[in-house]
Formats: sequence, C-alpha cells, structure tokens
Amino acid sequence: PGCSYEQRWDQDTQYMMIYHLFGLLWMNQFFIAFGYVVIAGCISHFYWAEGDKRKIPQAPMKDSVKRALTYHLGSIALGSFIVACVQFIRLTLEYIDRKTQQIQEGNVIAKYCMYCVKYCMWYMEKVIKFINRNAFIIVAVKGTSYFSSAYTAMKLVLGNLMRMAAVNTVGDFLIFLGKLAVTAACFFVSIMVSNLDMYTDPTKDTFISSPLVPVFISTVTAGIIANIFFGVYEM
Repeated sequence: PGCSYEQRWDQDTQYMMIYHLFGLLWMNQFFIAFGYVVIAGCISHFYWAEGDKRKIPQAPMKDSVKRALTYHLGSIALGSFIVACVQFIRLTLEYIDRKTQQIQEGNVIAKYCMYCVKYCMWYMEKVIKFINRNAFIIVAVKGTSYFSSAYTAMKLVLGNLMRMAAVNTVGDFLIFLGKLAVTAACFFVSIMVSNLDMYTDPTKDTFISSPLVPVFISTVTAGIIANIFFGVYEM
C-alpha cells in the first residue's frame, strides 16, 4: 500500500494559524519585555548605590530575574499583549492591503485611506513600544503595576522632555558608533583570517574557495551580538 500526504487548508486550520501567529507575536514581545525588566532591575542596583559597592548585591542578575518571575510577570504579560495586539492589527491590514490591490488601483481615495491607516498603526506601535520600555523600567525600579508605571514614566518623560531628547540623541549616536565599530572590526578580522595560508592553500583540507560566505556570516553575527550587548548600555 502506498503512503501519501495531503494538506488541507480548511477553516479550522486557518483559525489555528491565526491563533499561533498571535501567540508568536505575544511571546516575542513577552521575552523582550522580560529582558527590559531584568536589565533595568540590575542597573537600578548600581544606580541607586551611588558608587558604594556595599549597597550592590553579590548577584544582581539573579535577584533581578527572581523579582521579575515572582512579582512582575503580570505587568510584563499585559504590556507585551498590548504591543502584540497592535502588531497583529498591522499584519491584518497588510493582508487586507494585498487582497484589495485591484480595488486600490482603480480608487485613489481607497489607496490613500489604506496608506494612512497603515501609517497610523505603525506610529502607534512605535509610541506604545516607547511607553512600554519606560514603563518596564519603573516596574523594575519601583515595583508598581503596569498602568501606574506607564503613567509615572510618561509624567517623567514629559517633565524632562528637552533633557531626555539631548541625552537620547547623544547616547543613541555613541551607541550606534559602538555597534558600527564592533561590526566593522569583526568584518576586517574575518577577512584577514580568511587570507591565512591554511584557508588559501588548495592542497589543505581547510581550503576555502571563496571567503564571501564565512565573512558574511561573521559580520552578521557580530552585528547581532553588538546590538544585544550595547542594548544593555542603552537601557
């Protein structure tokens, strides 16, 4: 007897796909928010100690993770859920946009309205992510609820708007230079390594016919690691 495989894209499968897609968005934002709370909790120990090492715990990372798991999972889940909802709406709009391309080609107003709605949702996501980031810092530092922390964070931001703009502009530029320097350094080092005799001699087992792929992978990996590493300083 022969074996066969058949894929049915029925209504139940579509609903399950939507369910798992939203779950993917939510879990992705949940892990990002959890990282914000943990990092902010670690940095707050150092910040409030004011240089006194006796006030800094022996294992700030462990203590911060423990507090996040014990007290802040609800706030993290709520904040990440809001971002996931906005992202899901944006994906839904992208789907509608693709399905209505023919209608939009014949109707300039419909095309303009779709563009405006997509832009508004993109901007809303950026705003909510900014609020979430600062709210999670307050959650980690003060231990208050999500909405209370979001209100406190926005009150602080609006009260120190010019100062924050100046600090963020200079800080973001310096962090960008750091990421660029690390990525460029790894790029040049990978090129130098790929030109060693062990990789350029065709008689050896370690011969590489083209250094393009190893250099590309090394550079991309360096960029990802630099982005994660400097994210700690950015926080």
